[in-house]
Amino acid sequence: MAISTDFSLPTFLERAKTAVLTMPVYAGGSTPTAPSAGTFTLYDGSKVVVVTGAVTVTGNVATYTVAAASIPSTTSLSDAWQEEWVLTVDGVTETIRRDCYLCLRSLYNVVNEAMLLRRVTDLNNLKPASITNFQGYMDEAWASVQGRLLQDGRRPYLIMNSWALKDTTLETTLAFVFADLDTYMGDGRYQAKAAEHREAADRAFTMLRLEYDESQSNQRAGAVDSVAAVPVIYTNTPRWGVLGGGVGWPRG
Repeated sequence: MAISTDFSLPTFLERAKTAVLTMPVYAGGSTPTAPSAGTFTLYDGSKVVVVTGAVTVTGNVATYTVAAASIPSTTSLSDAWQEEWVLTVDGVTETIRRDCYLCLRSLYNVVNEAMLLRRVTDLNNLKPASITNFQGYMDEAWASVQGRLLQDGRRPYLIMNSWALKDTTLETTLAFVFADLDTYMGDGRYQAKAAEHREAADRAFTMLRLEYDESQSNQRAGAVDSVAAVPVIYTNTPRWGVLGGGVGWPRG
């Protein structure tokens, strides 16, 4: 049986900080399938081994801890590192690779359940009994926003004003919540709410202005102000007028 993995983003590995890395795999069903054996290897951008060793399995998930001492503060930053997980699942050995970015700072989710309830005060009363909290929706939204930033050429770990991501993450979370609630109700009552929050999330994303640490100094004073999350692409042809004695000059 073919396996599937469960990761939405590359790993953002903070330099000189201990990190617990996981690689959930599935061989059918909604719960991870525990590997019977496995090894983990972390390579730098030159394909040099940084760390390697046997994985541990916790809650059916392969886990490896990268110690802070393995990546000292003098290590060069890079977006070209790579993880390699060699896992034996149902008697078959699989090799799974995941991109890894070595960075200076971690970015944490800017939305919590209290924020959701401030925005939609009756939200707890709307959820079915099978849903205990909204953490899964918040995690998916946070991964979605970061993935969109990466696709637009922005590295999330260089954002200094992470608070700016709140509105788009919050609205994305609520869009996921109401889209899911609609599947429980089956009468379409929450489709409009889900669409409303998706549109609000898109508007908030296109309006993002980021304090962006292009120099990777990890200091706000060195960051570039008001970098747009969405790059501006000009597709129109300039209009040319005549200035003075026939000199071309753009208009409009």
